[in-house]
Order: sequence, then structure tokens, then C-alpha cells
Amino acid sequence: MMYVVIGMGVALLISAGVVKYEMNKNDEQLQVITAMKISDQMQKAAISQLQSDSEAIQNIDTGLAALATVLDNQELKLSNTLSKLEQAAVANPAAVELAINAASDKRNRCFALVTGAAKLKNETNSVCPQLMGRK
Repeated sequence: MMYVVIGMGVALLISAGVVKYEMNKNDEQLQVITAMKISDQMQKAAISQLQSDSEAIQNIDTGLAALATVLDNQELKLSNTLSKLEQAAVANPAAVELAINAASDKRNRCFALVTGAAKLKNETNSVCPQLMGRK
């Protein structure tokens, strides 16, 4: 009988050890699963941020492409204007000099107005119409 009680005690201790081992194993697995869920959430947030950043970069790229087109058009326009000015200067240097001097006078008047000079009555200036009260 005593051997039976001792055997049952040993079996009970072994069972308790196995149960404790399984509980620890389950806790470790739960910690791993929790860590994986957190990692998954962080990865999803990172992916979402990357997608958002990618869209922003594409929008910026589109804007830059549009700006490049505008600048190319302005460069072409300025190049054409310079070419016409060169041709006119060769054909009639005095007239070009007068036109350049008149434009320079208008630009200088703009600088004077910006730095505090009083606007004259009925004054107009095609170089800086915004300073004359019109756009």
C-alpha cells in the first residue's frame, strides 16, 4: 500500500512537472505570437507609410515635369526674343538702342517706386503694372 501511495505521489509530481512544462511552453509560444502580431502591425504601418511617400514623390515628380515643360517653353521664348533682338540690332542699331533704353528707364522707375518714390499722376508703366494699381 505504501508503494502505491509513493507511486501515486511520484506520478502526481511527474504530472505536475509536465503540466508546468507545457504551461511554460504555451507562455513562450504566446509571447512569440504576440511579438509576431506586433511585428506584423509595424510592417503594415511601414508599408502604408512607404505607399504614402511613393504617392507624394510621384506628385512632386509630376509637378517638376510640368515645371520643366514651362521652363523649356520660357527658354524657347527667350531664345526667340533674343534672336529677334539680335536681328533687329544688326538691321537698325539706333532703334534697338532706343527700345532698350526706354525699357531700362521703365525698369528703373519700377525700382524707384519700390524703394519709396511717389507715383506721378496718371503714371503708367508696362514693366511693373502691379505698382501702378493694375495687374
